[in-house]
Amino acid sequence: MAKMDKIVLENLDFEKQHGLGNDYILINNLKWSIPDVKKADLAKKLCSRHFSIGADGVLFVCHPKNT
Repeated sequence: MAKMDKIVLENLDFEKQHGLGNDYILINNLKWSIPDVKKADLAKKLCSRHFSIGADGVLFVCHPKNT
């Protein structure tokens, strides 16, 4: 893991929510601006139940994209 990734993970504010047997990690990406290309890898790492927070998925709260 790159140095910047470690800094982000150490300071990452998140909420873990659950409902109907599923649990999700919510990340306020308005604050962090995690690049789209890194979101999938970060989600896989965070969802690992044996080595991390553990969840069924990650929801990133982002600014809407201009269309």
